Amino acid sequence: MAAARPHHSLSRALTRALLPWIAMLWVTAAGAVGWYLQHELSEQLDAGLVESAERLLDLAAHDARNHRNPSERDGTLYRLEVPHSNLSGAHHDVLMYQVVNGHNELLLRSADAPLTPLAVPLSTGFFDTPVLRTYTLAHPSLPMFIHVGDPLAHRSAARAQALAGLLVPLLVILPLLGLLIR
Repeated sequence: MAAARPHHSLSRALTRALLPWIAMLWVTAAGAVGWYLQHELSEQLDAGLVESAERLLDLAAHDARNHRNPSERDGTLYRLEVPHSNLSGAHHDVLMYQVVNGHNELLLRSADAPLTPLAVPLSTGFFDTPVLRTYTLAHPSLPMFIHVGDPLAHRSAARAQALAGLLVPLLVILPLLGLLIR
């Protein structure tokens, strides 16, 4: 009697041949989406820094015009440290700011901002420190600048979470498919 030949199905052969290509396509697509997402995320976070700087500098300038001498400051806005609100669930480590004068002396800061002025240029534009992405805005008529920054770690964490969301399904599905085609 002739030996029984193992049964090979066409679908199993096709699955084995196509599975590595599908995995490579998925990883390539995840990389491309991750790159695009990082670009868009950076663009939106930078836009948020610019808008925050514009609004906060207007408030600080208004207070400075109304209270030229430090003894006249009423403490409602123009104080060295602005405490955080007590809103539940608010993340306070995402955005910090400092308002400095033309001599780079600290006038106003958020509670989580450093006590010394940031080592960034006193000119309008973006600048990266080792831990922050900052945007500096110069007031058009007063010798006043605002530095607004968010932690680079926050941006990296957002990118990592997005990439994990793209790759985890692949890491779950591939081993299962591998078991099915054996």
